Amino acid sequence: AAPEVRISALKTLSVMRATQRPVTLAVGNLLRDPEPAVRAEAVRALRSCSLNEISAITNLPPLLRDASPVVQRAALDAVAEFGPAAAELRDLVQPLTNSPDATVAEAAAKALASTSPHPANATRWPPERQKLDSGPPLRNPAGLDPVDTSVITK
Repeated sequence: AAPEVRISALKTLSVMRATQRPVTLAVGNLLRDPEPAVRAEAVRALRSCSLNEISAITNLPPLLRDASPVVQRAALDAVAEFGPAAAELRDLVQPLTNSPDATVAEAAAKALASTSPHPANATRWPPERQKLDSGPPLRNPAGLDPVDTSVITK
């Protein structure tokens, strides 16, 4: 089939979020397609069609080393989406931050930030919650008794 047909099929499988074994095998085979656009679309399909993150992540190393920037970007986007679960790929992602292709370098930086166990911009609470927590202690306007949680733990 023509590359356009393979790409269309992969997009359809992604939308369907098909996870049956024959589908995941077909997607896996297309990760090695001779056409970079098909490989890139297969990476995107892998993100939605894999039975679990681990099986998807194990397919990414050769795609991060792919000669095509289009495929590298798709793989880096997948790493970023999987976040800390893909931390084992950080050593493969790091060199891509110096890629001559600016979009690959940017995607690599994003992937590194998302796979960090302690991202620089991580906070204990979302910003809107921090505002609430920074004020005076909450009062009990209704005069309700606190809940006795000892009953739950017995």
